[in-house]
Amino acid sequence: MDSHPCPYCGGDPTEPDHRWRCDGRQGVLEFAIAARADLDDDDDAPDLRGMTHRDDPYTSLDAAAKIERHRTELHARVLQAFLEHGPMTDAELEQLPEFHGYGPSTLRKRRSELYHAHDLAAVGERRNARNCKMLVWSVAPKQEED
Repeated sequence: MDSHPCPYCGGDPTEPDHRWRCDGRQGVLEFAIAARADLDDDDDAPDLRGMTHRDDPYTSLDAAAKIERHRTELHARVLQAFLEHGPMTDAELEQLPEFHGYGPSTLRKRRSELYHAHDLAAVGERRNARNCKMLVWSVAPKQEED
């Protein structure tokens, strides 16, 4: 019987040590990137880690790529809001007209990701209408590179 190459790593799945070298996930991201190349000429491949499973069909990978593009656009819009409106809390961010239709968790997640990317920084606290403390966020000062 002829052995087919492993769809995840391209190796020979009948080799005794194949299970130790292939975790079943190699190739998923590469497949998605190659599949996207057929759809557009975009050289910036999306990072789909954590958004797909190893057995996902092409349609799921394509959907994940579209969501990632949208998520990246929303990051830019949230950062732009801080540049235009200045320091604000998550609640104030959520009230901006440009984010009408987005849920609080969506905006807070994008703000959190911008914080972890060092694009935003906590600069103080404010009390909201319910007298609860909330962090105030602002665009982070750029770090000088050595």
